[in-house]
Amino acid sequence: MQIELFRRATPQQRCKLARSLSVGTLALAHRAIERAYPELSPWARRVKFVEVHYGAELARRFERWLVERGLLTP
Repeated sequence: MQIELFRRATPQQRCKLARSLSVGTLALAHRAIERAYPELSPWARRVKFVEVHYGAELARRFERWLVERGLLTP
């Protein structure tokens, strides 16, 4: 049923649905990090998000970038 509705949707409706699903998925992922690591600051939770979803190397680079800008303390 849902597949048929998606097939009948206009390109604009499909794009809107895809964006909505992406935003919702990201929000759930961020909330999961927040619940798992409540002791972390908001910026440290962002680093953890990057680590979980994109890998430790990119997370460390992001962390250094934040520290250099004074947004995160080492």
